[in-house]
Amino acid sequence: MLNSLLRQAARAVYSIAENRNIRVWLTPIGYLFFFGLVALLVVLSLMFDRLLQLDPMIPSSLNLYLSIPILTIGGAVYLYLTYRFIKSHGTPFPGNPPKSLIINGLYSYIRNPMLLNWFIIILGLGILFRSFSLVLVFTPIFIAINILYVKTIEEKVLEMKFGEQYLKYKCSVPMFIPRYTRKH
Repeated sequence: MLNSLLRQAARAVYSIAENRNIRVWLTPIGYLFFFGLVALLVVLSLMFDRLLQLDPMIPSSLNLYLSIPILTIGGAVYLYLTYRFIKSHGTPFPGNPPKSLIINGLYSYIRNPMLLNWFIIILGLGILFRSFSLVLVFTPIFIAINILYVKTIEEKVLEMKFGEQYLKYKCSVPMFIPRYTRKH
């Protein structure tokens, strides 16, 4: 039953991705939902820290020195990857994917650099706000939810859209952690 529901969800996302009118309308809503979810994670973690009376994770003198480089690099990578999606006539929003499979650049090392980048950005926000719960509770929950979504819905949609090309790519490129291979 669960597999059937997941297949139906994947087909629904695929149908949205194939319908230009719906895709254009839902893309801003998808972005609002995602950014709203990230903002909610930050707010909930700060409330959680306060409720449990958790001391700040790191001294205030260090949080900027550690978080600013992480957030700056994360922001730059986000903009670069978004540019790559737009250049391929799509967006990072799963309901509005590019017309062709992006498999070069960062995507030649890992299949989900955008999502990995968001994991790092949220970690950077946890350091910025000195939040134990954002770093140790909410970021891992966010990661688990997104991995579950990617494995159960997004990969199925990509298989429907790009077929054998995606299956080969999926077999040869890891999801999040690049492989180290020596060139001979």
